[in-house]
Amino acid sequence: MWGTPSQHSKRVFRCPQHVLYTRVLPYHWLRFAKGQGAPRGFATLSFMESTLAGWRLDLLGPGRLVAASTQVMPVAAKALVVLAYLALEGATSRTRLADLLWPEVAEVTARNNLVQLLRRTRQQLGVELVQGSDPVALSPALTVDTRTLSELYLLGGYDEAVIQAGPLLQSLEVQPGSDLAGWLQAQRERLDEQRLAVLRREAVRLENAGDYATAARLADLHVHLDPVSEEAYRRLMRLRYLQGDRDGALQAFASCQATLARELQTEPLPETLALAAEVAQGGHVPQVPPRAAQGRSFARSARLVGREEVWTQLEAAWQAGKLILISGPPGIGKSRLAQDFAMTKGRVVRVEARPGDAGTPFATNTRLARAHLAAQPDVHLPDWVRETLARYLPELRGAVPPAPVRSPEERQVVFDAQFELVRCTSSELAAIVVDDLQYFDHASLALGNALISRAFPFHGGSGIPPHVAVYRSGELAAEQAEVLDGLVRAGLAMHVEVGPLTVEAVEAMLQDIGVPGAARLAPRLARFTGGNPQLIQETLQHLLELGAVHDPPEHLPLPPGVQEVLRRRLGRLSPGALQVVRAAAVLQSDFTTELIAEMLGAPLFDTIHAWEELERAQVLQGTQFTHDLMLEAVRASIPEGVYRLLCRSAARLLERRDGRPSRIARLWKEGGDSRAAMHWFMRAGAEAAANFLLREAAGFYAQAAEAAEAGGRTPLDAAPPGAPLLSRAVDS
Repeated sequence: MWGTPSQHSKRVFRCPQHVLYTRVLPYHWLRFAKGQGAPRGFATLSFMESTLAGWRLDLLGPGRLVAASTQVMPVAAKALVVLAYLALEGATSRTRLADLLWPEVAEVTARNNLVQLLRRTRQQLGVELVQGSDPVALSPALTVDTRTLSELYLLGGYDEAVIQAGPLLQSLEVQPGSDLAGWLQAQRERLDEQRLAVLRREAVRLENAGDYATAARLADLHVHLDPVSEEAYRRLMRLRYLQGDRDGALQAFASCQATLARELQTEPLPETLALAAEVAQGGHVPQVPPRAAQGRSFARSARLVGREEVWTQLEAAWQAGKLILISGPPGIGKSRLAQDFAMTKGRVVRVEARPGDAGTPFATNTRLARAHLAAQPDVHLPDWVRETLARYLPELRGAVPPAPVRSPEERQVVFDAQFELVRCTSSELAAIVVDDLQYFDHASLALGNALISRAFPFHGGSGIPPHVAVYRSGELAAEQAEVLDGLVRAGLAMHVEVGPLTVEAVEAMLQDIGVPGAARLAPRLARFTGGNPQLIQETLQHLLELGAVHDPPEHLPLPPGVQEVLRRRLGRLSPGALQVVRAAAVLQSDFTTELIAEMLGAPLFDTIHAWEELERAQVLQGTQFTHDLMLEAVRASIPEGVYRLLCRSAARLLERRDGRPSRIARLWKEGGDSRAAMHWFMRAGAEAAANFLLREAAGFYAQAAEAAEAGGRTPLDAAPPGAPLLSRAVDS
């Protein structure tokens, strides 16, 4: 067996034409590259060399196929799309290609159209560009310029022709909003970022070598390719000035000003203004200055202001041994209040529920359990606890796989095991803070409810430390709200609502962080932001970026709402950082630099570099977004076609990494692949049923049926044996 398309290995190797392959390649192609024989259905390499030697596929620019004789060969637009897709995505199923090119027709018709297209192309050209039956792949003997660009990006070097060739398939016209349009836009952005990275690196090398004239020409090209990059404008200004062309440097600054005003409705950054001032005055300009500190900001207030009354309520709930529930609108300061209060009691474990948890049983609880184990890594858990929790904590699994949960009694054992884990790992803990409760999955909520009920009161000797839970007002699901209301009515919990800051509290906050003219600015900021601490911080950050903190204009230069502020901040990111943060927004939770790099097919070093930029710009903080509004702003900035493409890429990544079926299913669904979504919802249903999570299982099977219907199949195709019985059991 050669293996299926899902069996992949990550390798980098060279074919006889010295073309670098850096994509994730099927196992049978690795054998092929090592000379261990060709996959069934594919021509041998020697045959392809004899027919395709010297042939070149230029995808950058208008797109063309060049024969060994340098003759440009005629290729239909759809055939060119097939060649580009295979070159950039690797071996692909015929169904995927057919759906991409003919989305409006039935699958059988679309596949037949593809067969005819490939046959006509083969007959017209007299060579076999596409190999295999299903999946199909591009002949590895064909030289492709996008691979040359990737080689420059990964290994270094510079090729002027490749850099100036133009965007991917520049002349291709596609239907706006289609799957193909989204894929094409995402690939163009990825390749443009590679082009800019190569250009940026070469310009820095030339500047360090003292070749200012050539470096300035590349900086000018960078500005042309990325006209809103202030970094490129500053490099061009500096290089022209270093050559003695002061007027040219100021002309570059004027162009920068005009472009930013037109495209982003904003002013240059303070460092750009400072460089322009130095140039205008004929001052000293360093050759290669350190990277701009894009994330300059005011420090957070050292003390919690305006929360004295709320603090008193929290203290009363703590003394009563109750679960503390803190709610409020986004950015109001709930999380900080909970954290600061809990830390006055001693050591704290803090865990966040994340967007996407709701669709994955025990997702939040898995994160909580791992936080407890990390807090006390040397803990000795009883064997029955390890065996029980191994169902959702694979690191606890022994030689024998855990048995499915088949009854309410066995599910209670899972609850007991979680209680024991928390008890065993909490001897040194004073409190547990759980944030973003609105994202909890149903199974984790039920488990938490059982734990709180059993541990009450927290100071009563159960060994479970007090819990503080935080959530957004108005965003709880009906079932979540019912559970929490029940705890409050039963006297097991106290609910505290956090409101906006008063003008006096805003003034105290501004004084704490050193804002000049705090007394004068506080009333305006309180009115403008509604007393929301996060929006106050965002507004101050924007004023700082505009250089207007010391003398704010009469009318604060922000549109209503913080989304516009965040949009402008995102608009200042480099293309590479924007790609990284978009990928993070698609994954939503539990993302790392390694995961993002693999998802984007980018070098880890470049991903880390982009990550640092995102942290400086206060978009990311560690492995999470600085706040939920930032995540929402990033998601809103992603074109729908690009979003679907990123979802599919994330789904394939999590498949390779044995991710949770429900999470993979959601990504396939949002990526527009109903067939794959149906398959993974089925697997999620089976996993939930195996753990006696009948409600979740029924929900997943229902979503599988919906996906089947959306993919042109009948719901019965997605119904597992016993699914109707399962649904009736849940209803009862």
